[in-house]
Amino acid sequence: ASDVYKRQPYGRTWAATSPQRAASCAPTLNGRGFVPMLTLRQYDRAALNGLSELFADARVVRYVGDGKPMDAPSATALMEKILRLSESDPSFWVWAVYEGEQYAGHAELKRRSGRSEYELIYILQQKRWGRSLGGSVVDLLISEARTRSIPFVIATVAPENVASIAILKRRGFVNDDGLSRQLDCPAYRLSLESPRG
Repeated sequence: ASDVYKRQPYGRTWAATSPQRAASCAPTLNGRGFVPMLTLRQYDRAALNGLSELFADARVVRYVGDGKPMDAPSATALMEKILRLSESDPSFWVWAVYEGEQYAGHAELKRRSGRSEYELIYILQQKRWGRSLGGSVVDLLISEARTRSIPFVIATVAPENVASIAILKRRGFVNDDGLSRQLDCPAYRLSLESPRG
């Protein structure tokens, strides 16, 4: 495999600071039963195949970028670009999301070009929707941000994506009107700094 796929692996999962701290979310109980364990892992060729299928699904990408599905070569080219950027830019992290041993989606924690805010991004396969997995991925990304001492994170969400907005608000994200105007899209912000006593 290309060195693009070898950024700080610890076993098969990513670890933010040490092999003992794997990026994972243990099974939890919600109103509908247990939410299976999710992990953030480095991309390999198998995960890239899952990503191509993810980006080809019109239901999944309707709120992503221009909202248009991609063919496999376009998705692969985009991911190669993202992975190269994650190798060269220390403020850009990208992961494959796994549910157990199955590819489930894509996650990023990054700074936009020319900006200081760190943005979290996640995309899940349509068959994973409705099971609280989106919230688990957001929790993992928030944990990664805290580990890196990032003072706050943002997320941009289309107004029609009410499920993602609800996930963010349940975790304390608030609408940032100023940032929304700057980015020309609805933006939400979560402070990660401890209140001063």
